[in-house]
Amino acid sequence: MNRPDDNYWGRYARTYDGDTDYVVGRGLRRALYGRLRRETELGVLLECGCGTGYYTRAVAPRSERIVAMDLSGEMLAVAKTRLSVMPHVSFLRGDCRQRTFLPTSFDTVLMANILNNLSEPLPALCEVHRVLKYGGALIAIAYTDYHADALDKIEIGKRYFERFGLPPPGGLRNYSPRQLASLIRQAGFMNVDIEVLGGTVKVLYARSVKSYVTDDCPTDK
Repeated sequence: MNRPDDNYWGRYARTYDGDTDYVVGRGLRRALYGRLRRETELGVLLECGCGTGYYTRAVAPRSERIVAMDLSGEMLAVAKTRLSVMPHVSFLRGDCRQRTFLPTSFDTVLMANILNNLSEPLPALCEVHRVLKYGGALIAIAYTDYHADALDKIEIGKRYFERFGLPPPGGLRNYSPRQLASLIRQAGFMNVDIEVLGGTVKVLYARSVKSYVTDDCPTDK
């Protein structure tokens, strides 16, 4: 199951957290971690793109059970070590765009910094919509340089290049709140609430619930 996006992030697994702190700021990551800690009653949770397990650890105390999934075996190895004392977290190497689970299997789906990296993000969101229970919650998180000025964007790009080199195949997406909300609605979700955290580099924290009266995802039509 070798994919370009798998190989890109997997090679940074051992240094990923420190590298990301450098690019977006440790304070912003801590603020996001704290925001996730405020979630309650997450039930059975699927995390698409768990990476090193940094955010998995934030939601674990509020979850009944977690399936932490990632394309990268190297990332999963780091996550397994970090979360070794949490027996209710299981790990799966897989692709959130593929039909791995039965419909309506999860109470919550967490997608932290996944939609930024996908050249075609809608199929992933449609699959998330399919596996969520009715009334289940999507939490989608995306770093962005939305509203940063040109000099700040150059500085962010410089820091990224110093730690990660060229962006992954397909590039990196920088959503505005409106763009992210529109994308999530295209997958069949109705009401989308978005919080904006941070300063120069920001985080969009989107939350939506799968309605009992919901549109089908266009990829399923």
